[in-house]
Amino acid sequence: MRTKIFATSRMQGIAAKTGGPLENNPSDIVRAEFRKYLFKGYQKDIDDIPISELGVDSLAFMEIVIRLDEDFGIVIPIDKLDNEVTVRDIIGFLEG
Repeated sequence: MRTKIFATSRMQGIAAKTGGPLENNPSDIVRAEFRKYLFKGYQKDIDDIPISELGVDSLAFMEIVIRLDEDFGIVIPIDKLDNEVTVRDIIGFLEG
């Protein structure tokens, strides 16, 4: 329930930052948070690219994980992740 409440309250702000509307689900929130670290014109699908190749270093990754937890109640199991993890892998952990 916490995820839905926070996600709903922040959807407009995220949509404005990412340039488009978001669905009210954790997958879109995760994608939006990672997209913040990409240059503005990046249009490719990021789901299957390792986060290290997206330019997200370990510090930025931890900032994303903490922000997802604190702002949206989305908990990422960091003990199961490594440098080759993709956004799709992270979403897979959330979907169970």
